[in-house]
Amino acid sequence: MNALPDFQKILAKFEPDGTFRDLLWERSLSPDEFIYAIATDDGPRYVFETDYVGSVDWIERTVSEETGETVRFVPAQAPVAEFEQMKTLRWVRVYKKPEAWEAISRVVNDEHGSHPYYLTFLLRPD
Repeated sequence: MNALPDFQKILAKFEPDGTFRDLLWERSLSPDEFIYAIATDDGPRYVFETDYVGSVDWIERTVSEETGETVRFVPAQAPVAEFEQMKTLRWVRVYKKPEAWEAISRVVNDEHGSHPYYLTFLLRPD
């Protein structure tokens, strides 16, 4: 497994008043895709981390399958407006803007992952 993401800082990007309590479990789905189950003061959350994503539906489906729960995204407090402005692209310039960028931009965070080129998403049980 990688070094762990900064869960409190990621949580603050989605739920500014949330408090990270504990890492419950982590799973590596591939060399560049991870799910972390975390405990917060408002219940469990799932952090999904990847180097690239083309669809939010795929993330939701993957996290639901891995957790056995129906999940939904927690919207980012400050959505990333332009794909080209993402902080992760400083490290990985090979990626092209996904067709589903508008939907992805509302739920993505481009900071505080376990690697500087990972995107993070926060999901919660529905």
